[in-house]
Amino acid sequence: MLAVGNWKMTWAFVTAVAVLGLLMKAASLLCNRERPRGLPFFLLSPLASVDSLRRVGAVTMGDVRQTLLRCGWTISAFLIVHWVYWQLVATLNLSGWWLGYLGVPLVWLMGEAGGPVVRALYLTSGKLVPLPHDHVLAAGSLGEFWGQRWNVWFSDWFRQVIFRPWRRMPVQAMVVVFLISGAMHEFVLNFTLWLITNHAPFGSMMIYFGLQALGILVERKWFSKGTP
Repeated sequence: MLAVGNWKMTWAFVTAVAVLGLLMKAASLLCNRERPRGLPFFLLSPLASVDSLRRVGAVTMGDVRQTLLRCGWTISAFLIVHWVYWQLVATLNLSGWWLGYLGVPLVWLMGEAGGPVVRALYLTSGKLVPLPHDHVLAAGSLGEFWGQRWNVWFSDWFRQVIFRPWRRMPVQAMVVVFLISGAMHEFVLNFTLWLITNHAPFGSMMIYFGLQALGILVERKWFSKGTP
C-alpha cells in the first residue's frame, strides 16, 4: 500500500499549483482589454488565461469516451510511478537533488493525469476544456515544443501577459518568459520539496529554463525553426 506520509509532497505540489493558478488568473484578468470575465473565470475556470477560453469547444460522445479512457490510464500510470518513486527513495535512502530529478516523471504524469481529470469534471457543463499538452512528440523544434505543444494553458497566459505587451521586444519577452517559468517551478517544485524534506536543489529550475531560452536563441540563429 502507498504510505500516507508519501502523499504529503503530492498534496503540497497540488496546493502550490492552485495558488499559482489563482495568481495567474488574477494577472490575466488585469491584462484583459477585451471583455472582463470577473469572478466566474477566477473561481471556476481551470484555465490560467482568458485567451484560453477560445479553445473551449462543445462536447461529443466521442470526447466523453476518450476523456474517461485517458483519465483511467494516466491516473493508473501516476499511481504506479508514485509507488516506484517512494520505494526507490526508501530503499536507496535518497535525498536532495536525487529527489528532484527522480521526481520528474512523477510531476509529468501528474500533469498528464490532471488535464483529463479537469476535462472530465467539466463535461457535464457541455464544455470541452482543452488538454494542457498538444501532441508534444510532434514538435519539430524546441520553440514549437514550448510555444505550441507543451502546456498550452501556460503558453496562452504568457502570450497574453508577456508577449503581447512586449511585442516590440520579442527576444527580451522570450527570455523573461523563461525566467518567470523558472521562478514558477522553483516555487511549485523546489519550495514544496524543501517544505517536506528540508532539502531542495534551489536554483536548478532557473538554470534549466535559462538553458531553454538559450537553446531557442541558438535554434533561431542557426536553424531558423524556432517558434515563439
